[in-house]
Amino acid sequence: AKSADGYFIIPEITQSAAMPGYIWAADVRRIFKAATKRVSLAATLHADGPEDAFAQICQGCGVPDGDAAKIAFAVHLRSIGRWEEPTRRVVQSVHAIDAASGKERWRYQIEKGPGHRSNPAGLPAKNPDT
Repeated sequence: AKSADGYFIIPEITQSAAMPGYIWAADVRRIFKAATKRVSLAATLHADGPEDAFAQICQGCGVPDGDAAKIAFAVHLRSIGRWEEPTRRVVQSVHAIDAASGKERWRYQIEKGPGHRSNPAGLPAKNPDT
């Protein structure tokens, strides 16, 4: 795939091809490889956190570490209401991912209030309000 400044959107990374755009394995690898510094990538998947998301992307789909290192942020959404028919989804946390290690650099927990920040790597905190 070729693109000059743009983005790819993956509706869902999943083994189930229940809907158009739901992809797994070779298709996921192809999209991650095609995403460059000038092409952004947005994707959704069901995961318990960044570690689980990386496991699905790298181990489950076989995306090489170098391509998975393109992930800069992971946003955890929480469903409100019954999981089968949520009334809405809200941002629960935002995770900044270190490209070199694939580990979380910092996390902003929404459910604990806008002033709460967690910084598991001990890196200098950035102000989320700026």
